[in-house]
Amino acid sequence: MTDEKQNSEPEDQLNPETDAEPTVEAGAAQPEPAVEEAAATPAAADTETASQEPESTSFLQNRNLVIGLIAIAVSLTICLCLTSGGFAGLGIFGGDDPTPTPAPAATAVPTTVPTPEPGEPPQAVIVAPDSVVVGEEFVLDGGKSTGASTIVDYIWDFGDGIGAKDPKVTHTYIRAGDYIVVLTVTDQDGLSSSSRMQITAAEEQPPVAVIVAPAEALAGEPVTFDGSGSTASNPIVNYTWDFGDRSQGSGPVVEHVYNKEGKYTARLTVTDNAGLKSESTWDISITEQEQAPPVAIIAGPTQALVGQDVTFDGSESTPGSSPIVNYAWDLGNGEVTDGKNETQVTTQYAAAGSYQVTLTITDENGLSNSATAAISISASLEDTTWSLAPAQSDSNITVEFSGGKLSGFGGCNDYSGGYITDAPEAPSGNLTIQNVTATRKLCEEEVMSLEDQYLTTFESVTGFTISGDTLTLTSPGDVLTYEALRAQSQ
Repeated sequence: MTDEKQNSEPEDQLNPETDAEPTVEAGAAQPEPAVEEAAATPAAADTETASQEPESTSFLQNRNLVIGLIAIAVSLTICLCLTSGGFAGLGIFGGDDPTPTPAPAATAVPTTVPTPEPGEPPQAVIVAPDSVVVGEEFVLDGGKSTGASTIVDYIWDFGDGIGAKDPKVTHTYIRAGDYIVVLTVTDQDGLSSSSRMQITAAEEQPPVAVIVAPAEALAGEPVTFDGSGSTASNPIVNYTWDFGDRSQGSGPVVEHVYNKEGKYTARLTVTDNAGLKSESTWDISITEQEQAPPVAIIAGPTQALVGQDVTFDGSESTPGSSPIVNYAWDLGNGEVTDGKNETQVTTQYAAAGSYQVTLTITDENGLSNSATAAISISASLEDTTWSLAPAQSDSNITVEFSGGKLSGFGGCNDYSGGYITDAPEAPSGNLTIQNVTATRKLCEEEVMSLEDQYLTTFESVTGFTISGDTLTLTSPGDVLTYEALRAQSQ
């Protein structure tokens, strides 16, 4: 909407006697008031009377008139010379100051409409915007019109077949176009004048959606779409985004992540507070970035005992380009956890030996990585049946430790007793054998002799070491070496 304009140029002046309405365009000189023509009429009549007198008399009168005019001119010249400092003032004979008298300064054109003189018609003035929106009401004000006498009538013609009769009116154009508005004012003496101005009515303009965004981006990375540069005559109240991948957003500035490679068309729809809408589109090409796979890491012991709980941890594994979504374990003892998605697992090994543990991780992009770890399982001092190595005896001598009590076979008789150790679940430690007794069964002398030697050494044991499925009992000056036969059931 542009600023309102004040149109003070009268269009017409109406002669109340003849009802003539001469048209005068805005900015044209105003016609002389009709009263001045009336004043000139007697002179015309005198001229006509004089023309009927004898020709000689007319000549004498004309001559006398010329002589009189000359005398008047001479008198005025003399007066001017005296007032201006003699004849020098005329610049004829020179003088002390030849500079002519300066002309008076120009007077500024008044910014207000002057009030007509008595007998002159009023001046119609229109104050209104020169452009409006179709369907919107606007104000036209003729209250600044002036007259020598009171203005009693305001007649408006809005140029669309509609008029009004008040000093200040409102109007609404229902179609776009250029309209000539005419205001005619009439004072209480019956004098009238008109003023006109052009008003352009235009359809309300919708907003213009503008998108600023990159033309290319990588899959999986955020892309910023900026619609804040959209323009509108009315305030924009809504920004709606369609990113072309079945996802939407709202707001002047938004971020979006495209997960797959391809070409997409983003669409922005802006709506102003009048409900007018506009759309804009933006084409963007998404390419796959090089995907980094995850890295599997296993944390856990490298040694353990038969029947002992062993825990392996894969939580330190690091993701690549996308999060890890699955952890699959193969514990090397026939136990697997694929599909359970556990970062930690706990297991037991029933037999001594070396085992390989494998962890395979998979991320959201389907990339995977595996890690392996070796663990050596040794037979436990307790809850294992130990057999003396054949190199030391071929009599199938055995021993078992469990909860501070021991039992075994010495080659001929069964024996039992107690023991004390500071590391029952460790691969080595101190060991003291106590209160060993044996049955009194009689066997061959050689067998009985080997049994006595074994029990004597056995009772003097001070420590133990386990490596895999081999148990070594140490005593002063001798050792006993056993092999694990089986782990006892728990």
